[in-house]
Amino acid sequence: MTDVKQPTLDEVKATVTEDYGLDAETQGDLIDSIADKHFSSSAEQQKELSKAIDKKAKYRDQLVDAGLIDSKTFKPVVKKKPDGKKDEIDYGQKTFINKILGVDLGNEKEMALVDDYVSSGKSLDDLISNKHFKNDLKDLKEAKRIKNAIPTNNKRSVGTNNKAVDYWADKPFDEVPKDLKRDVLNAKIKEESSNKMF
Repeated sequence: MTDVKQPTLDEVKATVTEDYGLDAETQGDLIDSIADKHFSSSAEQQKELSKAIDKKAKYRDQLVDAGLIDSKTFKPVVKKKPDGKKDEIDYGQKTFINKILGVDLGNEKEMALVDDYVSSGKSLDDLISNKHFKNDLKDLKEAKRIKNAIPTNNKRSVGTNNKAVDYWADKPFDEVPKDLKRDVLNAKIKEESSNKMF
């Protein structure tokens, strides 16, 4: 712990005299009261600083004792897993991932996303409020929903985009994915104009 030099009352008086431009002999009472205020606030600050330093040292010692940080460098200890094996996820973590985070445990891409964030140093609790994780998960779910929405083995349509347009043409327009809205709208207009001809 580094000691901060506590100013003496005479040093504080000299500082007050310089700062306020007062003559110490003629304005003695005023200088004494101002110096006392400065002296007491400085002592309080010193006490608070000392408490904060002691608290930080105690917390650091607890982290060292727990094996979470190195005792010499005070940096986090990286624990290597033997033979490249991953830690197994227990049932509590699976429930948390599924129910709280909304991740489909059977979806490899969503689980890989969780693994990526956790391996980067985030905890599962951190993912609850992590906007990047939420956005990435939302994108994966949207891509899966769109992929599942496209009918397969449909003889009427040739291209993948046509399959999607045909599928979404009968759905409410606000449910249509953004990237298909223009195509779906054009298809509806084309269908209505061809129906008017007959």
